[in-house]
Order: sequence, then structure tokens, then C-alpha cells
Amino acid sequence: MTYATKTARLRPVRAGDAKITVAWRNDPAVRDFALGYRYPVTLAMERRWYKKALAGDGKDAHFAIEDVRRGRLVGIVSLMEINLFSRHACFGIVIGEKRSQGRGIGRDATRLALRFAFGSLNLHRVYLYVPAYNVRARKLYRSLGFKREGVLRDHIFMGGQYHDAEIMGLLARAFPEARDQPGISV
Repeated sequence: MTYATKTARLRPVRAGDAKITVAWRNDPAVRDFALGYRYPVTLAMERRWYKKALAGDGKDAHFAIEDVRRGRLVGIVSLMEINLFSRHACFGIVIGEKRSQGRGIGRDATRLALRFAFGSLNLHRVYLYVPAYNVRARKLYRSLGFKREGVLRDHIFMGGQYHDAEIMGLLARAFPEARDQPGISV
């Protein structure tokens, strides 16, 4: 299976990526749209996260997103809480490099991660949580077939007020590219 398009390439995360991603974790403009860890993150803390991610526990799969044209790390995409018995996982993505946002890289990286989830992992369902105020992300997820499954009312406190978070889900049978993957049952 190929994990690349004309704009995005997925590769395994590397310990050296921490030097780049720690800045994203500390940038409120990036962090607050990804529902990330809300406290300041040191390089040592980021390196510990990478050490855990690289050790692998079978419950999470993290990929670095590279901009194919520039050959540069621009984001991270993850499948978390992978449950192979019930065949579902929680999805998360961040395009941390602001110059790469809004250029289709996030869309392609999401499609690649979903192909991995439904094809290689043979999952039945992928779900996610998205802030209601992140209109661009909600629109992207809907365009890929995700459906709104519920709302967590006043789930996020930011900027002095509470915000809802939406739960969205995608079934393998609703993702056309899943049908092209070997070993998948939809």
C-alpha cells in the first residue's frame, strides 16, 4: 500500500521530529484547533511522548506527515485507542506548520490514514472529536464521509468561555477508498 499522494506522505514518526513538533504543541493557534495538551510542553516532555510512541503498545499508530513538494515535516496524524476486537479507533491530526495549512495536505493525510485504518488494520469504524468552532475541519470530515454522531456540550473551555465538541464517525462502507483495499470486509 502506498502512503503518499501528490501533496502528502505518511512515514513513521522519528525521535528527531520532537525538535519541530514541540513548537506546534506550544502554539495556541495550532494546539487549540487540535484539542491538544493545554499546558506548556518542554522538549524533554515531547521526547518522552516520542519514546512512548516509538515503543508502541499496539493501541496507537502515529505517522509524520511530510509535504511531498518540500520534503518537510508539517504535521502528525494518529489512530489512537485502536480496538481490533470491535474494530474501531479514534482519529487525530494536526498540521502544525501554518504555511502548509489550507493546501490539501491535511485532506490527503487524512485519506491516507483512513486507507491504513480500513485497509491494513481492517477497522470497521473511525471516530473523532472536533471543536464546534473548527468549521474548516468539520467541513473536511463531512466531505470524506464522516457523520455527526453527537455533541459534548460545553466540553472545551477556551478564551474565557465554553465550547461544544462534536463526535463524528466514519464507517468503512461509507469510505469509497476502503473498498479498494485488500483484506477488507465492508
